[in-house]
Amino acid sequence: AQFRCAFSKALLNKGTPREVLLGIFPDMPLFEEVHARVERMCVDIQNFVDAPELASQAVSTLDRCRHARRGEPQEVIEL
Repeated sequence: AQFRCAFSKALLNKGTPREVLLGIFPDMPLFEEVHARVERMCVDIQNFVDAPELASQAVSTLDRCRHARRGEPQEVIEL
């Protein structure tokens, strides 16, 4: 199994033509899609973690929404 893994890595890293790789690894497109989705998820998580702290704005946002309920919809549109 270790040889197989090492051989697979060597094939993938040596610029082997895609057609050859697909013949050896028929599930390769599936693994590529999984890898792409994991990469996108990591970016989403990083963006979430790096998001600005909104708690300090919560009171003013709530006040603006209350004003909008009283007939001042421009306050909500600006949010």
